[in-house]
Amino acid sequence: MLEDSSTHSHVAYLTYTLDLVGNLYPLTLCYINLLTHCVTYFHAPMLFCLAIDWIMSQCSSALGIDIGQWKFTDQVYADDAALFTSDAAKWPTALMAFDSAAATMRLHTSWIKTKVQNLGSGPPASSVDVANKRVESGTRFTYLGSDLDCSGYCTPEILRRIGIASAVFGRLDDIWKQSRLSLQTKLRIYTSWAQSSLLHGADTWTIIKADGERLQTFHMQCQRHILDIWWSDFITNSGVKHLLKGTPAHDTMTPFLHRLNHTLAWYHVLAGKESQDDHHALGYVTY
Repeated sequence: MLEDSSTHSHVAYLTYTLDLVGNLYPLTLCYINLLTHCVTYFHAPMLFCLAIDWIMSQCSSALGIDIGQWKFTDQVYADDAALFTSDAAKWPTALMAFDSAAATMRLHTSWIKTKVQNLGSGPPASSVDVANKRVESGTRFTYLGSDLDCSGYCTPEILRRIGIASAVFGRLDDIWKQSRLSLQTKLRIYTSWAQSSLLHGADTWTIIKADGERLQTFHMQCQRHILDIWWSDFITNSGVKHLLKGTPAHDTMTPFLHRLNHTLAWYHVLAGKESQDDHHALGYVTY
């Protein structure tokens, strides 16, 4: 009786969990082939994340960068994974361990999309051969919409973001010239379209003084264009901020840069000696 009670309790718990997941994701489904005639349908996002977590747990012994008492093995978002190793010689082993674990769930590594990169530590990465597949190296790689540069600095990504935001701002030029729209409306459009494109992923940036100045300059140029202020008008940046006081775009960049000041500590990490534990935290990464 105790065994039956325990079994029923366990089944009831599983049923409750599946119902909970189903209520969270009512319109998304995936299926799992059970290697028989049966195909079972499950609600997708939660179970997929559990599967990826299990895959990473199976290959974590071949991964990792030790920083003091801590060990960092990977960073995963959905089906995009970044694997950390402290030595380029470990790349083939780490990638094979990952691919073998994924294969148990009928998942396979996309070797064409997989790249190896050295972030701010040692010489540039070299391509490696894994399972008769060539995994190319790169000095820059786009991960989750952001460019990662092998130098470890975020300047290339910030310049790319300024270019993207500039293109968005330019496409809205008819709006900036529209006299029937209020300044408040124009600034809200600027904040939601151009500025959001500029600051995408910015919370992960490691900025230096020159990067902050570039962001401030672009922001001020956009505001001057919206206000139809030209260099010949001899209006200072302080004067522009005064004109925008109380509007949605009033000095929005300065508080943001202040919020990122803590990341400047990472600049000193990059400038440190390669023997330091914190420097190795920015070591070899595979995507």
